[in-house]
This record gives sequence, structure tokens and C-alpha cells, in this order.
Amino acid sequence: MKTEIKTLQQTSTVRTDLNRKPPAVNDWHELSGKINYSLCNDYLFRAMLQTDPESLRYMISCLLDLPLETLSVQLLNPIELGEKIEDKDYILDLRVLVNDEILCNVEMQVWNQAYWEPRSLAYLCRTFSGQFPQGSRYTHPKPAIQVGILSFPFPNVNKFYSQHIMMEKDTHTIFSSLLQINVLSLLHLDKATTAERSSGLFTWARFFRAGTWEELKMLEKEDARIGAAAESVYKLICSEKIRSQIEAREDYYLTMESYNEAIRERDELLAEKEKQLAELAEKDRENAKQIVEKNEQLVAKDKELAEKERQRAEMEAQIEQLRAQLVKK
Repeated sequence: MKTEIKTLQQTSTVRTDLNRKPPAVNDWHELSGKINYSLCNDYLFRAMLQTDPESLRYMISCLLDLPLETLSVQLLNPIELGEKIEDKDYILDLRVLVNDEILCNVEMQVWNQAYWEPRSLAYLCRTFSGQFPQGSRYTHPKPAIQVGILSFPFPNVNKFYSQHIMMEKDTHTIFSSLLQINVLSLLHLDKATTAERSSGLFTWARFFRAGTWEELKMLEKEDARIGAAAESVYKLICSEKIRSQIEAREDYYLTMESYNEAIRERDELLAEKEKQLAELAEKDRENAKQIVEKNEQLVAKDKELAEKERQRAEMEAQIEQLRAQLVKK
């Protein structure tokens, strides 16, 4: 079945609906229209997967391409859901142990934070090094995988799902499979391969992109497990405490977007000023060049006049000599 791919704008990850209330129904299938909260909301993402172990297992299975039937997933960093988050930079990533042998850190990235690339590398290295207490040996290490689900454009990401490992630059020989960074781009569903479009990972991406309850119902028809995830979302947004934290995160997104917009405007203004200064500097250089050329021309003229004056003086001297000779005669 052909899947319709919608264009996702960066700002669509932030809902700005006012006076939002919990759904007044007992079954999410009775809901219709727009979902009041973005499914890319990192708090909702964390809460859904923390409270729904089966959805967590299914998503990890899709992200790491592991068979679901034998998959075990242990959440290593649970949080107290509904509690107020004082720190607006609170880390809402999911750190899990997969099949007792893989350490995986999954994060939903709603907006383009500065230095996302080195920060992801830092998270990956922290996940890997955390399994070695000080003084312990580096024996039997578990692989560490950092998964970023991005809903913003990033220069180095131009695929639906990319997997990055350490390898030799020319021969492409893998140096180590212990460190890996995977990126799922919610902006590049149109670049998914034929095989990816028939995968559970593609269905998850469409789930996070969904903006209406009708879209979730359609996805449930294709994959009942996605329906279970939608049920979890419905239960969470019915909770006043959870809903309050979801909205607090969206307020945070809006604040940061306003802050980033102010920075962009300032940078554009500075860039324009720098352009103007560069143009003035170029004009100054051109004027200086013309002045130098004029000075060189004047110096040349002075030399030419001096030479003519010397020649005139020589001629006058010769004339005087001739006059003196004539007088003697």
C-alpha cells in the first residue's frame, strides 16, 4: 500500500493550542481531529515508553533490527513521572539494557540544540565508559549505541535511518563495533528505501509524525502494536500531572524557539553589518589603491619635470659656453 508522505515543518513539533482539556471519552478510538500534543514531545515520548514496556520492546526491536520474540529490554534510568521538572534542560533520554548484552541510549530531539553532534558523542562515550568503574579491567565490554530521533534538519543527516560506526577511512575496515550512533530522521520519510517503508521503524516514524487521531487509527490497522502505543498516549494525556509536564515542555520549546529566533535575527543583523563594513573596507582599499596610483603618477611627473629641468639647465650651460667662445673671438 502506498504511504502518503507529508511535509513536516520544524515548528510543527510544537503545538500552541490553548485551553486544552483531557479527552472526555473512555476509548481513544472515539476521538477525532487534531491531537492536542505533539507525539515528538520528549516528555510524552519518555512517559509512553516508560509506562508501556511492550511498546518500548517493539521500538527497540525496530531501531536495532532485533527479533522481538526473544528480546529483553531493561530500563536503566526510570524517572518519577508527573513530578515537576525544575531543570528545563532535564535529560529525558531512555537508557536501556538490551538482551543483557547491549547498552542503548535513545533520545527524542525536538529542536536543534547547539552542538548536537558532539553532545551525542559525549552521551555515547558516557554510556560506554559507565560500565567500567574506576580501577576495573576493560574485559567483556558491552556495545554502546546512541539513537537520536530527530525532528529538525541536520546537515550531516540526509537519510531516513543512518547508522554510524568507527572504520578505517580508506579501506572501510571496521575498527570496532562497540560504539555506534544511529539517527532516525523524521524529516526524511520520503528518503526511506522500499525495504524501510515496509518496516516497523517506518511505522514508528509515521506514528511520531501523526497529528490526528485518524492517522493513529489508520496506523493501528497496519500494525496493532502501534495501536497499543496510541492507547498509552491517550492514558497519559488523561492524567493531569502528566499533561502538566507535557505542556511545560512545550512551553520550554516555545521559549527556546523565541530565544533562537532572537539569536537568528541578531546574527542576521550582525552579518548584514559585517557585509556593509566589508563593502566599506573594500571601497577604502579601492580608494587607497587609487591614491597610491595617483601618488605614483605624481612622482613620475615630478621625475619627468626634474629631468626636463636638468636638460634645460644643460642647454643653458651650453649656450653660455657658446656665448663665451664668441666673445673671445
